[in-house]
Amino acid sequence: MKPLYISIFAILAIVFLYLAGGFFSEQCVSIGKNKACWKTIPFQINSTLCPVNNTCMAEPYLQQHNAIVDALVLSCADAKKGDYADDKLNNRIEEVVKEAFSYDMDARQLCEQPGMILTKRFYE
Repeated sequence: MKPLYISIFAILAIVFLYLAGGFFSEQCVSIGKNKACWKTIPFQINSTLCPVNNTCMAEPYLQQHNAIVDALVLSCADAKKGDYADDKLNNRIEEVVKEAFSYDMDARQLCEQPGMILTKRFYE
């Protein structure tokens, strides 16, 4: 009976570690050659987006928003350089905007008027 308990314990430990690793790890978005990541837990950062002394706790949803904005701004710069000829890049920009911000717009429209959507948020 002991080997059965050991096996069950080992399986449960592996599952727990896998889930914990997924919870505490970084998540990322890739758009073309640009990649931006954020942590899935709050953590102390030093940023001009912090309200006091450039140091604050960054909540995951704000980290995610700002990382996606960074990736989109860089990808828009790449798309503009290529005069929006890269359909794969344009489609990925449009896909990320739709997933992240629920806006359905083409890459040129977004990249030519980024202030409409691509605005970073202050950390709390």
